[in-house]
Amino acid sequence: MNKDNAVNNAENVDIKGPNDKEPIVQRDVYYTWHAPSRHFKKMDMKRFWLIVAVVLGTFVILAILGQYWLMAAIASVLFLVYAVGTVPPVDIEHRITSLGIESANAEFLWKDMKTYFYSQKDRQLILNVDTNLRFTPRLIMLVDKKQLDETNEILFTKLKYADLSKQNYLSKMIDGQWINMLGEGKESKV
Repeated sequence: MNKDNAVNNAENVDIKGPNDKEPIVQRDVYYTWHAPSRHFKKMDMKRFWLIVAVVLGTFVILAILGQYWLMAAIASVLFLVYAVGTVPPVDIEHRITSLGIESANAEFLWKDMKTYFYSQKDRQLILNVDTNLRFTPRLIMLVDKKQLDETNEILFTKLKYADLSKQNYLSKMIDGQWINMLGEGKESKV
């Protein structure tokens, strides 16, 4: 079976509500792909050692001032930077189904989603889906060019494509450069 493929033979799963009187809903899988769980850019060790030197200098000043809790917080952030920059992400499965999007074994229903858009950061294509959920306000999934085209074909019929053509510098730095998938005269589903 191909790693990244549209699933033609739909996987039908019966889903029941809290009581057995609710109708059974079919879950048809439209598209499945595997991708790294997060954006990854290998850390340059020269830059890391420069950061360590600056942090050690800051530690000397904070030790004199008796700010040990702040030193612990900075050490934690330094460890996080090191871990994220040196440990490659794991591959996870994403699915677009008739009920919504499944990502890393979590299901997000269409009714909980608002808009989607694609962006590019460090030559990596990213699918961003904004949700109405409090603890997952945005789904971020990595895609390649083929997956971008195929997922856009499905999502275009389900969600509105966000127009970020007036993206500011901070948004470009955080989200990446917005990719215009609307085309001229083409409007996404509202």
